Amino acid sequence: MSDSKFILAGVMGWPVSHSRSPAIHNHWIEQLGLDGAYVSDAIYIPLEAPLLAQAKLRGHLAVNGLGMLLNQARPAFQAWFGVLPELTPELRAAVQATF
Repeated sequence: MSDSKFILAGVMGWPVSHSRSPAIHNHWIEQLGLDGAYVSDAIYIPLEAPLLAQAKLRGHLAVNGLGMLLNQARPAFQAWFGVLPELTPELRAAVQATF
């Protein structure tokens, strides 16, 4: 028995059936021989899904997936264009205006 602990990663949301993130992350977990699993993904359309609304009504902290989407976009942009852009209020407002 190893000293490592099982790592469970993921963000709850609905629906996430369109997401390919679990396949990607679980591939790396298996390839690297890690003890863990990636089970779900974030949603950001709509900004407040019914699951988030219910969590807030129960007094829980509930965060939509928009922040994660924006933060994941930064390294992708850097890989493609060689520049790591900043996240600004203007960017967030411009993206939110598309919903």
